[in-house]
Amino acid sequence: MTLDPTVSLGALLAIGVTLFLAALAGYAGYVTVKNKVTEVEGRARDTDKAVEAYGTALAELRLHVSETCVKKEDLKDIEKRLTTKMDTVEHSIRNALTEVVKAMRPSRKGDE
Repeated sequence: MTLDPTVSLGALLAIGVTLFLAALAGYAGYVTVKNKVTEVEGRARDTDKAVEAYGTALAELRLHVSETCVKKEDLKDIEKRLTTKMDTVEHSIRNALTEVVKAMRPSRKGDE
């Protein structure tokens, strides 16, 4: 089998058009992929900004909680102190009532 060095203009034109269309399709694919990459990079930047904003908000919330909220141990200590104080007040009121009742009783001759 031998190659014929004479090629018709139509065959050359067909090969040229085919190569042009292949190059055009390749370029279109490149542009499409590049646009998608750019879009994904933009979304990644937006996500980074959102994560940073949430991190800042979380830090502010932690600060707010540490400044305005009470630790559980501190609350238990306060509850213990209040309970002790209320027991003391209750005891004092009971003793005061007992003294008032004693003062209101008529004195007996043998009690003096």
